[in-house]
Amino acid sequence: MTLTDADRAYRVACANPLAQGRQVLIYAAETPRGLNAFQRFTRGNAAAHGPESNLDYLVVDGAGKIRLSGVFRDRCRVGQ
Repeated sequence: MTLTDADRAYRVACANPLAQGRQVLIYAAETPRGLNAFQRFTRGNAAAHGPESNLDYLVVDGAGKIRLSGVFRDRCRVGQ
């Protein structure tokens, strides 16, 4: 799948290469508007905003539609 939307965005949770046994959560987007697509996956708490989704990866197109999502099965590879 190839997305060319200017406002596409990605969310990935994967193993932290600098801290064995820990995870890192990465949000990325081509534009600030794209990053805004993840607001619906956050909920406020006393300490900070945290993800509500329990998926390892999400790919959101420029219209805010989830185009790909899932849980990593092995070695943090999408579709494996």
